[in-house]
Amino acid sequence: MKIERIIYVLLLAVICCCCTEEKNRTEGKKKRKNMETVVLKTKWDSLTPAQMSVIKKTFELLNDTTVDDEVPFNSQDIFTPDEFDAKMELSVMRFDVKKLHISEDRFCKRLKEIFGYEKVSDIDKRLLWQDLSKNTVIMRQPNDFEQFWISQSSKAIMPGCIVGIHFADHTDIDSFEREWDDSRKRYFGDTMRISYLDICNHYNNYIFNEKASSGVWLLLYEKYFMYHLVMNFGYDGDSALCRAFLRDYLNGGDREVFDMPFSVVHFYPDGRHKILDGVLQEVAGLSTSDNADCYAWAENELDRYAETASKYTSTLTDEDEKEKDEDEYFGPFEVYVARLDSFVKALPFKDRCEIVAHITNYIYPVFLERIDGNPDYGDVRMHARGIDIPTSFWNAIYRDHELFYEINRNDGYGLPHLQELLMVIRSDDRFYDKNGKLAPWELNLSAGLESSTKEED
Repeated sequence: MKIERIIYVLLLAVICCCCTEEKNRTEGKKKRKNMETVVLKTKWDSLTPAQMSVIKKTFELLNDTTVDDEVPFNSQDIFTPDEFDAKMELSVMRFDVKKLHISEDRFCKRLKEIFGYEKVSDIDKRLLWQDLSKNTVIMRQPNDFEQFWISQSSKAIMPGCIVGIHFADHTDIDSFEREWDDSRKRYFGDTMRISYLDICNHYNNYIFNEKASSGVWLLLYEKYFMYHLVMNFGYDGDSALCRAFLRDYLNGGDREVFDMPFSVVHFYPDGRHKILDGVLQEVAGLSTSDNADCYAWAENELDRYAETASKYTSTLTDEDEKEKDEDEYFGPFEVYVARLDSFVKALPFKDRCEIVAHITNYIYPVFLERIDGNPDYGDVRMHARGIDIPTSFWNAIYRDHELFYEINRNDGYGLPHLQELLMVIRSDDRFYDKNGKLAPWELNLSAGLESSTKEED
């Protein structure tokens, strides 16, 4: 009997263990299922209807066998304006741009400073590749691969190549990726790979949070984007960017980067213009005793705007002129040049005078500092006579007397270095005619120089 009891107890223990293990397995399955349900529920419930619609439409497009070539992810026939906003919102979530804490005020301030418009909806359509909604647009660049998105509702900027919805498994809509896989990188050169997460965060940190460290990073890895802030949009508020840009530009620059003409005056598509004082300020720092390239560039720019409008004749044909306002704003390099010339030609005389004044204001102190060491900075013969006026400005007022009178009437527009130059001219008796009228160009410079040479001999 004892043996039978022992066997019975052992069997009972085994049965109890099996039941406990089965119960644990069942409860574990239920727990995991509940967890999965919670995760899935949370994953979708945190999204807006527009965001969920974007995910669904993108998934359907990916699995649409009737689409032969590229899936039209930016088609306005497929996505509504709200869905384009939602698409940007999902990309911002994916890259965690919100951690940069960009406020509405900061977004608007920097949008105005860099792109020249107070709201995304105000941006001239000729600067856009696509106008997706009142909040979200795709900005155009000469290189189509360098387009980027800006969204006011998301308060973010993002490289166009990474805006989108991604799925870990293209046959499972629930596999859409909310987080960025940082193992995905873009090639830079032959071996270097940089994270798209870094690119995106540096874009936003530099543009909206004005972080110099991100500016340094972008000048190293995203030079095309940075230099086109200057060329394409007229941003001159970053001295490090302006200096790097000028240095590369004057050294002949890579044509793949400098794929549009550049001028010290930026023209918006609607004809408004902005004098790039920030760029002109860097002329002094880049002008050395043995290298006057930057100074010469500034003088050439002065000549460009001092010349009469008749010099600037557009190379566009009559047909081009007729259609230019209807065509896309950007095109081949030659079209950029023609458009720039047409904008210069259309400048009113008073605007032209003010541009000449700004350039003269910045080159005058450079001229005074460098004229003794390098003849490329001015006419040494004039300097020997104590006529210290930048050559380009002297030539400009010599050709067009009214240009000088206009600048003088406006007292140099309040520009300190130019006011100093005007005071020098006004106080020199040699620059007045026999009737006592200020007329520097009437000085017989050649005769004076001959006389001076004889005295020296």
